[in-house]
Amino acid sequence: MKEYKRLWMILGLIMVGSFILLGYFGKEIYNERPPIPAEFVDESGKTIYTEADILAGQSAWQSIGGMSVGTVWGHGAYQAPDWTADWIHREVLGWLDQQAQREFGKPYDQLSERDQATLHYDAQQAFRKNTYDQATGKVTLSADRVRSIEGVAAYYDKLFGSDPELHKLREAYAMKEDTLPDADKRAKLNAFFFWSAWAASTNRPNLDVTYTNNWPHEPLIGNHPSAENVIWSISSVVTLIFGIGSVIWIWAFFTRHEHDEIVIPERDPLTLVKLTPSQKALWKYLLVVAALFFTQVMLGGFTAHYTVEGQDFYGIPVADWLPYSLTRTWHIQSAIF
Repeated sequence: MKEYKRLWMILGLIMVGSFILLGYFGKEIYNERPPIPAEFVDESGKTIYTEADILAGQSAWQSIGGMSVGTVWGHGAYQAPDWTADWIHREVLGWLDQQAQREFGKPYDQLSERDQATLHYDAQQAFRKNTYDQATGKVTLSADRVRSIEGVAAYYDKLFGSDPELHKLREAYAMKEDTLPDADKRAKLNAFFFWSAWAASTNRPNLDVTYTNNWPHEPLIGNHPSAENVIWSISSVVTLIFGIGSVIWIWAFFTRHEHDEIVIPERDPLTLVKLTPSQKALWKYLLVVAALFFTQVMLGGFTAHYTVEGQDFYGIPVADWLPYSLTRTWHIQSAIF
């Protein structure tokens, strides 16, 4: 009995220590979160996006399924792209094209590797430089970046609308036509996606890593895993494996537990079981669980088919009534229930 009391004390100390660490690092993450600027403005002071636009765009994205329609910062479903990574890449390419035309008189993709490398360095300086003014809450963007942002925003307006030019792409992403019908909400959605891209490509003050620790990978602006990313990722895995191994070793060798001798019963214990009234009442619960399990499996198969036909189910157009984001949500939620 004393031995188990000691084990309970050890477990309690581990849990208390774990929650202390969880609380501390949770507080640090909250304090170090990327800022939402009051305004993004161009060099003349004209407003591009506001904080209200960004928050409204986040709500608009959540209204169509949120993390079930692509991802932001890598936290959702990858049937559609990570919109943060996609926005950064498109915006940088737009910026590079402008610079290539201005300096070399031809598109970026027609430049030599040496000239492209020169522009990559310029892009890294332009995108990773932090112009956030904490006093005013404003971020100033260059004219070239504003033009590039406008180009990406126009693309997303078509993608989340019903432009026939991007029908095949919506189908590949398992997005229904007119995913976000309201043009004003699509404009706000662009503000949210841009902010997520800005945070992922802009260095923290006085540091050489972005607000998202150089995620996502984007070599055009030098977004590569930092040394800290690699060290902490590897050390955490090694520590986990070492910890599990240590627990098993201590239990198996240090405590010297012996296996109890197996005594075979004379009769099958299951034949002696008599159900109690409360156990008999569980048949309704079991039916519900079986129905939920069956529903989850069917929804899983239905959702998985969207990877083959992005808007149809064996030729039947279903995306307008049962879009991927909805069936995926039901599939996950039914497992939880």
